[in-house]
Amino acid sequence: MICAAILHDTVEDAKVSFESIGKIFSPRVMKLVESQSEDKSRTWQERKNHTVAFLKQNTTDREIKIITLADKLSNIRAIKQDLDNPDIGLGIWDRFKEKNPELQGNYYKGIVEGLSDLGDIPQYKEFAKIVFEIFD
Repeated sequence: MICAAILHDTVEDAKVSFESIGKIFSPRVMKLVESQSEDKSRTWQERKNHTVAFLKQNTTDREIKIITLADKLSNIRAIKQDLDNPDIGLGIWDRFKEKNPELQGNYYKGIVEGLSDLGDIPQYKEFAKIVFEIFD
């Protein structure tokens, strides 16, 4: 799970195949990395809707959700830090492909819902708290 968490964006951001990850690490690590990867040929909205739907439908693989939580918690912490920085503030949204904070909020709230079965994990509670602080 730790290997997959570290490698979660490798296929999207580097010229590495899922098959290479499977050979170097294991088929399980490959499956976990695949679960975190988006199809970049789709629009931002399609990719995010797919991610949220996948998390809501995936009720059996807790490791997938924990890796997703780690990634999204890191992201939302960085967003909050930049929003709190007077030199950046609302300019943070200019960094995103989808610059609309309302759409970003809908996505992150969908992630909160999709990960709700991790409610026993303190990091989930932190994630949900920050999401609703930013987007409510």
